[in-house]
Amino acid sequence: MNFRVRPVRRLAGECEVPGDKSISHRAALLGALADGPTEVQGYLEGEDCLRTLIAIQAMGVEVTKKGPGHYRIAGVGCTASWSRTTYSIAATPARPRACSSASWRASRSGHC
Repeated sequence: MNFRVRPVRRLAGECEVPGDKSISHRAALLGALADGPTEVQGYLEGEDCLRTLIAIQAMGVEVTKKGPGHYRIAGVGCTASWSRTTYSIAATPARPRACSSASWRASRSGHC
């Protein structure tokens, strides 16, 4: 069954889908962006899915466990001012093949 949702100011309803990791992650993220509470039942409780809940909690979203696989996510909306915590991911850029070692080091340090 396919659903097409056109842009609207408000959307409310229930949707039952088979649980998997992808849907669990998306349910948590959409619940965090919703205006008001979202109840999620059948949420997979694998480590990566639970880390998604921890991540949205770190951004200021209240997540309450109601039972096994059942969570209440108090959405803050798309325009909410998120927590002021700064997150960064250290990444090492791939070394370009056409670049010498000296110029690659310079470009990594921000001097090119």
